[in-house]
Amino acid sequence: MAIFTEKGHGGPESEGALSIIGAGMRVVGDITAEGVVKIEGTVVGTVRAGRQVLVAKGGEVEGDVVTREA
Repeated sequence: MAIFTEKGHGGPESEGALSIIGAGMRVVGDITAEGVVKIEGTVVGTVRAGRQVLVAKGGEVEGDVVTREA
């Protein structure tokens, strides 16, 4: 039985990964992710995402946002 050798699973999983800063959460510092970052809380610092940054209702970024899609 080969657990880690299934065909079709060779691509980077982080490309589609979702990172969430939840409501009521406050992050002070920079965030870097390769996939999507969803912000429901507060980030004080730069947010860098390789794919997309989503700021939900009530979410806040006090800093720069660097991404392909915002």
